[in-house]
Amino acid sequence: MLTSSQKPKTVVMDVTESQIERPKHGQKRFYSGKQKRHTLKYQLVIDLTTLEIRCVVNGSGRQHDYRLFVDSKVRFHPDTESLEDSGYQGISKLHANCCLPHKKPRGGKLTKPQKQSNRALACR
Repeated sequence: MLTSSQKPKTVVMDVTESQIERPKHGQKRFYSGKQKRHTLKYQLVIDLTTLEIRCVVNGSGRQHDYRLFVDSKVRFHPDTESLEDSGYQGISKLHANCCLPHKKPRGGKLTKPQKQSNRALACR
């Protein structure tokens, strides 16, 4: 249990993939189409002010970033701001204080303010 002084002000969450040997059984679960390899995914939650790793969750390579977050049951304090990449579309339903980049609409373009917002988010 975290006290109010231990509650992180801002956290960054992302997933990284690590290559594994091809499993004998259940290969499909671990195959990452993005990496074209059999992988394990690791979700890291890092406190932005102290750069301390707050949480590590692992899953199979086939699992989507957002699904890994939902299945992990990791939740943030409502006052904690969270920064994620576009792999976490839908997190705003679970955590209102999140910062996601704007996605380009299908067949369209981002507006200048949206591009500036994405650049500012990337610099944080």
